[in-house]
Amino acid sequence: MSRFSTSLLYGVFFLETVLCAGLTQIIDLGHPLDENSIAWDPKSGFYFTKKIGLFSVPPNNSWYAANELQTPEHIGTHLDAPYHFNQHGWTVNQIPVERLMVGGIHVDVTNEVHGEPKFVLDEHHLRRWTETYGKIESKSVLLINFGWANRYWNRSAYMGTGYSEHNRNFPGISIPAARWIAENPNIVGVGVDTPSVDVGHSTTFDVHKILTGANVYLLENVALNNTYLPARGFQLVVMPMKLTHGTGAPVRIIASPYCIGGAGLVKVSKFAILSMLVVTVLKVQSR
Repeated sequence: MSRFSTSLLYGVFFLETVLCAGLTQIIDLGHPLDENSIAWDPKSGFYFTKKIGLFSVPPNNSWYAANELQTPEHIGTHLDAPYHFNQHGWTVNQIPVERLMVGGIHVDVTNEVHGEPKFVLDEHHLRRWTETYGKIESKSVLLINFGWANRYWNRSAYMGTGYSEHNRNFPGISIPAARWIAENPNIVGVGVDTPSVDVGHSTTFDVHKILTGANVYLLENVALNNTYLPARGFQLVVMPMKLTHGTGAPVRIIASPYCIGGAGLVKVSKFAILSMLVVTVLKVQSR
């Protein structure tokens, strides 16, 4: 084997390893949960009681802390189970775990929204995405970035002018777009960086009904600000409370971006190992 061939293979191995290490990061897509978290009903009771003290057990006193938590299901970054709007849909604890560890699809329409609360994501936005980045051919969660997450801690800016059904004002998904999503069997979940997948002024929640009717779970109040997610090529781990009979639950969402070209870390590792094996075999044969 020539020195050039050896150098080339080692170069490919090195390039893949370095670039993947540089581009791979773990991103938390959830807002912190506390008394300031956004809830659909402002009267929903969130109570967090701290109970901290010294636990006196001879021969020494040990630190002991245990808090009490009372929370609505649909608060902060949370998951809507299909059962929320589908009588025959899965409750939170029934969602198959393989649907909670899937690929991520990032549809960023921030530049088109321009802060306009009446913006509606339509079917043509999704078709344009597939024309640009390709079809969705594996189980995935569709994340729609309206550029709204930066408003999260300002209730009036985030929800609209108020909390009544007729005053809420924020972007959402159109009915045709919801049908397009529901007809794609590889989309198992939809996430938005707004309070709802429906537009703010909706009173019929048709998008909820269409998507949950297809057993698609929903992620709302997703923290998509300052994440710099690629359009595709990353994994999502969706971790709601395993709440029996739950219509929804607070959720932790972790994004793990892949390397170049959508290749996952495992695939890259296999390629790197294969490269080294080829180098070794060729070296042996050349002796």
